[in-house]
Formats: sequence, C-alpha cells, structure tokens
Amino acid sequence: MNLDQPHTTETSSSESSAQKIKSTTPRSQVKPDVQKFDLWWSQQGKPSATLKEQVLYLITHYQIDPLLGDITIHYQQGRWVPHITMDGWMKIINQHPSFCGIDFQEAQELIDGVPQWMSCTIYRNDRVIPVTVREYYAELKQESMAWLEIPRRLLRFRSMQQCARLALSLSTPEFAHQALEHNKSSTHSLGLENKQEAEILSPLEKIKTHIMKEKSAELTETS
Repeated sequence: MNLDQPHTTETSSSESSAQKIKSTTPRSQVKPDVQKFDLWWSQQGKPSATLKEQVLYLITHYQIDPLLGDITIHYQQGRWVPHITMDGWMKIINQHPSFCGIDFQEAQELIDGVPQWMSCTIYRNDRVIPVTVREYYAELKQESMAWLEIPRRLLRFRSMQQCARLALSLSTPEFAHQALEHNKSSTHSLGLENKQEAEILSPLEKIKTHIMKEKSAELTETS
C-alpha cells in the first residue's frame, strides 16, 4: 500500500441515491407559477375563492400542472369539487419517493361485458409486502356517459386511486366528498337519531378548507 497516495473511498450506489434524495427540494416547497395558474383559473369561470384555494393547495402539495390536464373541476351533487385526473394521479404516484411499481388484475367473470372486479397492487421500496385493493364494478357503476363508454378504464382508475390512498397515504377532496355524500344518502335509511353521526364529515371538511386557505395565503405572500 502506497501511503503517499491520497486516501479515497468509493461511494456505493445506495449512498449516492440517498445523497440525491436529500439534496432534492421537497415537493411542498416548489411554488407554482401564479400567473399561469391565474390564467388557467380565469378560463374555468368559477367565482368561489375557497375552491380556488383548494385547487392551488393541491397543485402545490402534489406538484401537478393544470395546464397539462392534471386537475380539473367537476360539478357533483350541487357543488364544485377539485378532481385530479388519471394523468394527474399517475404523476403523483410516480413522484412518490417510495413508489416501486404497480400491477393490475381483473376478474374473469363479466357483468355486461365488464370484469366483475379489478385489483391494483402497489409496491414500495421500503416495504416487504405490497398493498392490493380490489374494487367491484357493481359498486362503482354510475349512470353517466363515461361509465357507458369506458367502464374498464374507469374501474381500473378507481382501483388505482384507492390503492394509492392506502399504500402511499394520498388523499384528495374527492374522497371526503364521496364519503360525505354516502353518509347523507345513508341518513334517510338510518333515521334521524343517526343524523349527527352521518354528517360528521361536514365540520372536518371545513377544517381542511381552512388549512388549505392558510397554505394558499402563505404561497401568495412568498411568491
């Protein structure tokens, strides 16, 4: 061994990857282009300031782009709700640092030519056992043109959403709204004595909106 030569150490690929991850700016700190967002928002024709704050928060938190169609706004059950598209969901999933792969399976049994169920499996690089979620066509089918034209794609999309929700801890206002509407519809069958329990998500949703409003205000001040 030549003691005159400077001592060097080789950096393993895992150490190098870890250093890259540490040096990467957190997604929540990457601010959106406010001018482009305002331009996109002006084309939506939605006057609600609260809705705008929700959308801006989602764009910032998940680093998605409305100009590329990653998020839209849908009118559901008498109100406007932010809706992350299939492309947006795939971008969010692929950006997750623990995401390691995805797989889909479908039933052989058919209902009106559509698989009875589809399952989604998501693998994480920091977990031994993957997460699998199965969604059933009979439970999700809606009387809409989309479900008549592309039922397989929507069934696959819903299974992917729910699997990402459990495997990667992802959440959007869509889930809270769906649960709220489900509870409202269940109130009639449960009776008035369970009405308060069925509407428990209403104040929780208000709290989430308040948090989104504060986050959006911080982004506006620092941009």
